[in-house]
Amino acid sequence: MLPIRLTSALITASLAAAVLSSIIRPALTADDARRRNAKAQISRLSDRLRQYAEEHGRLPASLGELVQSSGNGGLDLQEKDLLDPYNHTLVYVVPGAHGAFDLVSLGKDGKPGGKGYDADIGNWEIATTR
Repeated sequence: MLPIRLTSALITASLAAAVLSSIIRPALTADDARRRNAKAQISRLSDRLRQYAEEHGRLPASLGELVQSSGNGGLDLQEKDLLDPYNHTLVYVVPGAHGAFDLVSLGKDGKPGGKGYDADIGNWEIATTR
């Protein structure tokens, strides 16, 4: 059994560490979560676009075409899946400036460019599973 002074010192140190970590560690905001979700969504849709291209020998002309083929090959997409976490339609360009296609969330403001939470998120910036 530890002496009372040592036990008290350990408890005080643990509490101080907990308080400091909560102050130092940045809080995950709703916008941080939305950006993380947008990246995951773009990654999943990029994989589905590649799958579509493998099955059809070409990329779809629009994301709507990807939704229409839903159910074939397990794509199961709906129109709502084409909205980013900010409820803006994802931008899809074929051919893309960064590859075969560009898939972009325009961020919180829904406008091209921007900084911080308003910054665009493009598929070329995200590591994919393939």
